[in-house]
Amino acid sequence: SAPAGPTQLVIRTQPEGARVTVNGIGWGESPVTIRHLEPGEERIRGTMGGYVAAERSVTIDEGVRETVRIRLSPTLAEGQS
Repeated sequence: SAPAGPTQLVIRTQPEGARVTVNGIGWGESPVTIRHLEPGEERIRGTMGGYVAAERSVTIDEGVRETVRIRLSPTLAEGQS
């Protein structure tokens, strides 16, 4: 059988520009495409100043391009109006 194509994980955040980590390893700012990940469960985290960090787990299959969208919620600043 023909070998599968490269495994890819595309991560997009709302808003864009959040810092992205996969299994604790930093990959830069979104949107980001990560190639050649090991298949299996990946823990994706997006963080950005002024927003609550968001985390998601996805299972990546060999040779599949998977897109994950993460929406970050603004933090509520206490004592400010």
